[in-house]
Amino acid sequence: MRNWLIHTLGVLFVAGTAGAEDGKVLFETYCGACHAPDGKGMNNGQFPPLAGSPWVQGKPDRMVQAVLHGMEGPIEVGDKEYDLVMPPQGVMLNDEQLSKIVTYVRGSFGNAESAVTPAEIAAQRAATAGRAEMWPSVELLKRYPLPGETDGPSAIKNLVANIYHGDFKSLADLAKVKAKPTAVEEEQDGLLRIDKVGRADGFGIVWEGDLEVPKDGDFTFLMDSDEGSGLYIDGKQVAVLDRLGAVGNAVKGSVKLTKGTHKIRVAYFENTGEEEFSLGWSGPGLPGGLNWLTPRVKKAKGKKNPGYPSIPIVAPKGEATIYRNFIEGTTARGIGVGYDGGVNLAFSADNMAVELIWTGQFMDGGRHWTNRGQGRAAPAGVRVLQVSKGPAFAVLESGTTPWPGAYEEGLKPHFRGYVFNAQQEPTFFYTLGPLEVTDSPAPVPEGPALKRTINIAAGEDGPKNLCFRVVEGWPMTELASHRFDIAGQAVVEISQAGTGKPFLRNGTELIVPLILKKGDNTITLTYTWN
Repeated sequence: MRNWLIHTLGVLFVAGTAGAEDGKVLFETYCGACHAPDGKGMNNGQFPPLAGSPWVQGKPDRMVQAVLHGMEGPIEVGDKEYDLVMPPQGVMLNDEQLSKIVTYVRGSFGNAESAVTPAEIAAQRAATAGRAEMWPSVELLKRYPLPGETDGPSAIKNLVANIYHGDFKSLADLAKVKAKPTAVEEEQDGLLRIDKVGRADGFGIVWEGDLEVPKDGDFTFLMDSDEGSGLYIDGKQVAVLDRLGAVGNAVKGSVKLTKGTHKIRVAYFENTGEEEFSLGWSGPGLPGGLNWLTPRVKKAKGKKNPGYPSIPIVAPKGEATIYRNFIEGTTARGIGVGYDGGVNLAFSADNMAVELIWTGQFMDGGRHWTNRGQGRAAPAGVRVLQVSKGPAFAVLESGTTPWPGAYEEGLKPHFRGYVFNAQQEPTFFYTLGPLEVTDSPAPVPEGPALKRTINIAAGEDGPKNLCFRVVEGWPMTELASHRFDIAGQAVVEISQAGTGKPFLRNGTELIVPLILKKGDNTITLTYTWN
């Protein structure tokens, strides 16, 4: 793979201090081996053309980000696919130099795009200042779609986006904002966009508009986001995903609507990390499949994971398999376990907790098993639930005592490793202060479901008021004693032996008091996906 703009950038670095004509001369003189003077015929087809390229056209954000941070993976230009690597130039070039480079290319080779100012470069640099990796081409396109690559006209009319800046950790935090919006945008195409905020973290958006419903009937909405989001129609909640966490936890909501106009309100907040939001709907009078109300891009051809091959990790028949590497959604000492039958989990050896559960495919080893790959790999399956974050056990003096952010000294944790049974399913061993704990997850044959058997060996002076936080960060409802729905995605059932009455706090934190006696105390949890 070769860098398709490296020569252009090298020459235009010099051209950036001169006029446009000097840039053209330098371009022809030093880049003739790879780039024709008209921007076509790049080195016998090894490089995609700059002339009339959609990668150059439209808003400059996409091109600026590719130059700042680099890009890897397959892209399409015209009817041809190019598999390439473009190294980052953001460290080498300042805002003024980059503005001249990008402006030159956008105004040359038959392109007639607007100039890009140093201030615009500075804003783009600040918006992704925390990014340490090159952009995978698919991710870059998802964030900054090429011109015209959406699924057609939106059904939302008179759409307005109210943008707020702040440290939002929940939809309630966003709803509490009393100040005027930081900015107000009219979305002329009726699409719910998050790319106009101008910052990567610490913002919220509330969209309001008119949803045009083609026929009477039942409509289903599918929503996913990083971090949280909520959908409301005619003032009623339809779907909510209210937590801090990555995409992959899509929620569905159904509502009966009459033909005509209905008020739609959508709230989204981003705290830190990646920012993504998608919303689609289906129902009578709409084309088959999901009809997207957010910008969509064409499906990329070529590799499933840009920049590295796809290496699916599959559990052998009747057995489990282990993945020891960095997994998105859990701590650095996360241990992934995939079971035959399509249920999976990630256990944190830092927090002594099963932090992720999901169905379908287990993991893709391509990122970490190729050329010393870095970063975190996301679970490869679907219906991913981050059920825990932080310490799983704590001593609470009362039901209102805040859950600690770290284990207190009396429950200082030590991970003791794991052993396998005949099916290669691990049992995790750890201590919490004086307590010796084993955690044995296993798939349920009638699934998709997972059953955890937790045994706690306590002495005479075991900790009093010990509690176990089963789920946090998801909206939950109590279905029956010891049985709770998790955001409409799954149901968790807790054994009544050895436990007090579970209770919910703020509707998003499920806590179980433990009743420990001297010797072994066994608790079971069963997660069943809807």
